[in-house]
Amino acid sequence: EVTYNVLILPYAEIKKDDVKKWSGTSTILTLHLDEPFDTFKAQILCKIDKETSPATLSFDNYKAFFSIVRISPKPTSLSDEDDYKELIKCLMKIKEPIVTIYVQELSDLKKVCRKDRASYKENGSSGEDSSDEGQRRKRKKKKTQKTKALNRNITKLTDRWVCHKKPGCHSEHCFVNPGDGGSHIPLSFPLLDCWASAMEKGPEYATLEMPPNHSHFSMVPIELLGHQSLLAVRCQQQQANEQAKKLVATPAPASSGPVVNVNFPPELFQAIRGLSAPMASQFPSQNLAPAMHPAPSLLSPAQLTSLGPQLTLIDFCSMYEISDTLRKKLLEHGFNSSHSLRYVTIDDLQKVGLLCGELAELKDAISRWCGE
Repeated sequence: EVTYNVLILPYAEIKKDDVKKWSGTSTILTLHLDEPFDTFKAQILCKIDKETSPATLSFDNYKAFFSIVRISPKPTSLSDEDDYKELIKCLMKIKEPIVTIYVQELSDLKKVCRKDRASYKENGSSGEDSSDEGQRRKRKKKKTQKTKALNRNITKLTDRWVCHKKPGCHSEHCFVNPGDGGSHIPLSFPLLDCWASAMEKGPEYATLEMPPNHSHFSMVPIELLGHQSLLAVRCQQQQANEQAKKLVATPAPASSGPVVNVNFPPELFQAIRGLSAPMASQFPSQNLAPAMHPAPSLLSPAQLTSLGPQLTLIDFCSMYEISDTLRKKLLEHGFNSSHSLRYVTIDDLQKVGLLCGELAELKDAISRWCGE
């Protein structure tokens, strides 16, 4: 029999260059060496379904790798039957067949592409567009229509408000403010875009003759502007509420009383020191017990806040390349899980017979396990 340490990785982990920093859901699978590749894939899919419950269960939605300590430490592809045969050959060379299987989830786009290619091969045609592709096209079409309508409104505004070159005005398009004696307001592109967007909402918000109720047109009288948008009203209400909360939360300043400064001559303090010296000699200091310092923990405070995935001790030793001698010592003294190492101290490990080199090897594995 061969023991597979299966590590199921989400799509986000593929962005990490270092394999040792990958984290995901781990599980154990035991099979015979003579099992075919189809049986191996079926068992892997059962583990994936049990641990992650994906919406679509297919081996094509994942990329598999294998890694064997001291034989193939770097992840090797396990995508077809030839790769599986190479894996079996490597396992037959070692006494204890233990291997780590990395199952990497592919992106949603690749899943859709694989599904479309499978449908094309089965039906002989590309078929209808998927629901996601149809929704994407609808959104794109709606956005295009909105952009065209916005451009049409901008064209109408530029045709209506052509500046007749009033002396001192250098803009080609200006809105004549009727509430300020006919002063010209230059219509830059941001103002035109704001006005055209308000016209899309309805005639109550803006028309060709009525600018929107916006801060860009604050110089126009309020009775000549359209209705204010609901979003702007909500923003103003939220700002008013936040200011009211700040006023309530700010404590009133304390009333300041008179400040009195008193200066004492330095001779007074010298006299007090001279009197206190003989009094201190009459009371000998007691022998205080030395402060007890806790024994240093194996994990640093930073490592305790960034623990890696919970693994069995065998999986932990296999994944982070811990020697067989150190692994046997840890198993003999009752360590069964990677998370149990956070409660042990360095003194405890030295008492059970760990050498300095083995302690350094264990610290290095823990630092990689914690993502350092």
